[in-house]
Amino acid sequence: LAPAYIYAREPDAKIRSNVRWIAFFLLLGALAIASLTTVVGPALITSLLGATYAGAANVLLLHTWLCVFLFLDAPLQQYLVSTHRQHWCTWKVFCTLLVNVLLNLWLVPSHGASGAALATVLATGLVTMSFYALVPATRDLARLQLDVLRLLAYEAWLPLMRRATPL
Repeated sequence: LAPAYIYAREPDAKIRSNVRWIAFFLLLGALAIASLTTVVGPALITSLLGATYAGAANVLLLHTWLCVFLFLDAPLQQYLVSTHRQHWCTWKVFCTLLVNVLLNLWLVPSHGASGAALATVLATGLVTMSFYALVPATRDLARLQLDVLRLLAYEAWLPLMRRATPL
């Protein structure tokens, strides 16, 4: 699906619009998956693996929230490839790796496996949300990210809040 919309032979504004909407819907899906896993994950671990593995629920929950950042970033990385800037994907992975190692050195000694999972989520989130803004050649993608977050606020979150709040 994505190649038809990201690699389309259309004006750049149309392609950016496609990427924005793809990222928006992937982000909604990721939030749904992460939220559902947060609610049912601990019970699922216990019922499938037994009480012995109940401690794994924290690691599962933390790793599940990775999908929010990965789903948001997937169409943006495809857009980088389609605009011949794929070398920035490598730099982004390298930065994520570096931040992850540093956070692991800090968090694993005191928090064990949960610290490692938290380090991975934090590293991925920090780099995903800051890399494009910090690199001048990719700032257009930072604007796309902000557009997706605005869409999330105005198209998904605010209408739910209006319905939940009595006037």
